[in-house]
Amino acid sequence: WIDQIEIVKVKSAPSRSDFGRVFAPPSVPTFALPSAAGAAWKVVDWRGAVRLEGRVAADGAVAAKGLPPGYWTLAVEGVTNLTFATVVDPSARRQVKESPYAADSGLSWVAADPSNFADGKGHVRDIVDLLFLAGIRETRERFSWNDVQPKPGPIDWKGYLTNAKRLGARGIRTSWSNYGSPKWAGGKGGGWGRASLATNLVAVADFCRRVAEDFGPYVSDFEYLN
Repeated sequence: WIDQIEIVKVKSAPSRSDFGRVFAPPSVPTFALPSAAGAAWKVVDWRGAVRLEGRVAADGAVAAKGLPPGYWTLAVEGVTNLTFATVVDPSARRQVKESPYAADSGLSWVAADPSNFADGKGHVRDIVDLLFLAGIRETRERFSWNDVQPKPGPIDWKGYLTNAKRLGARGIRTSWSNYGSPKWAGGKGGGWGRASLATNLVAVADFCRRVAEDFGPYVSDFEYLN
């Protein structure tokens, strides 16, 4: 859905309903192509069948009205091809508790940088919204034990717990895994590239207990080591 998001200049500040060019009702797929005013355009489905066609308005606007849910290409004469998707209204779709579909969102890497949660930055919010629009009910996540508890004592969940809560607020549960263990617990320490088992099983049990207590309402399962 976002494979060509930079290929053409669309709205400079996409609304929350069409981030990543994913449109949900009542939002209408609308694109701004001021350099293509008057050019012919058509919307084709994934099979190549034409579903809509017209000409770019004088102000450069193209509105693809009346499309059912699907994956589309907007082809503009002499300009570009632009992919986008339309999805069902999230408030009206049937919820399947045990859906076979899940996603590995990579939010854990976003969470590792605290600046991504500063006011004005929407990286996490945008990804969560896309998962929600896609109908995803579960996503895989991971953190490094060494990152959140490099020494014995309090655990700083940083943005990881924030991610779990934001996903939970959208009805998306997470499958969490640990990627590395601190040296004080018998692991190798280090960052993401140093996955290791801890030899201090008392510390392992205590850490897993803390994960269950703090992440419990938002997760479906926890894998001690990736």
